[in-house]
Amino acid sequence: MLTILGNGAIGNLLALQCQHLQIDYRIIARSESPTEIHCQFSQQSPQHQATVLQPVYQQVTDSIDSDLFILPLKAYQIIPAIQQYKPQLNPKVPLVLLHNGMVDHQHVLQLVPDNPIIIATTSYGAFKHQADGVNITGIGATQGGWLRNSEDNLYFQGLFERLLPPCNWHEDILQVLWRKLAVNSVINPLTAIHNIPNGKLAEPQYRSTIMAVSAEIATLMNRLDLPVTQNELVSNCMAIVEKTAANYSSMHQDVQHKRQTEIENISGYVVSQGEKLSVSTPANSSLLEQIRKIETYYK
Repeated sequence: MLTILGNGAIGNLLALQCQHLQIDYRIIARSESPTEIHCQFSQQSPQHQATVLQPVYQQVTDSIDSDLFILPLKAYQIIPAIQQYKPQLNPKVPLVLLHNGMVDHQHVLQLVPDNPIIIATTSYGAFKHQADGVNITGIGATQGGWLRNSEDNLYFQGLFERLLPPCNWHEDILQVLWRKLAVNSVINPLTAIHNIPNGKLAEPQYRSTIMAVSAEIATLMNRLDLPVTQNELVSNCMAIVEKTAANYSSMHQDVQHKRQTEIENISGYVVSQGEKLSVSTPANSSLLEQIRKIETYYK
């Protein structure tokens, strides 16, 4: 059995995959818990048709003693969630931290000193247009790696990768996370600030900012012994922009719905690392301050 924390867009997508694959699961709902969720696919195919999810819930006070405990949350929600559910969590259950942005991994290791931990990031796209509806906007790929190994890595990897295939596993997940951070540091704040879909970032007026943000992150990565070039990061970012051209980023959606964004775990993380490593990050700092200013308008 799998336990999924939260009934956000990706949480509901995971539950839908479990329903299709006949994998036993439970959702710990963090908001409303509708008896039916209507799921639509932006790109329909024989495998991806509009369907109805009939979610299976468990109480927030129930023990968590499943094969995997998956946390598909905002980055800033990860540590508070682990703190909240630690008393119910069997110390042998592997956690899957599935999020954008960066989290303090050392803090996570201290909070759960015995549990195996997977760090994962996915390019699947989904958003909730209402409490009982979710729109899956992109069938992507998933990257994963172990922050703390289990006694049977391959079993748990096989179970998780059935949900969000294809899933590639990495010895050095930090390299993958930084490359994903470089993409998020461009796409999320720029689309939120300018109120545009991802594909608009291919237009010339955004090029200089994309180059500057990528150059700063490339410098940081090289300082951290994660070899990369500015051109690699820009090329990777623009490939994602093209592939997800019609999509609206999660930060764009957060701003439009006046929700807290993940800016502190994206641009904020880049700026904080720059301060630690004495690397100047004016482009990332500018985006950070612009999103912070937007957030103050609706707080």
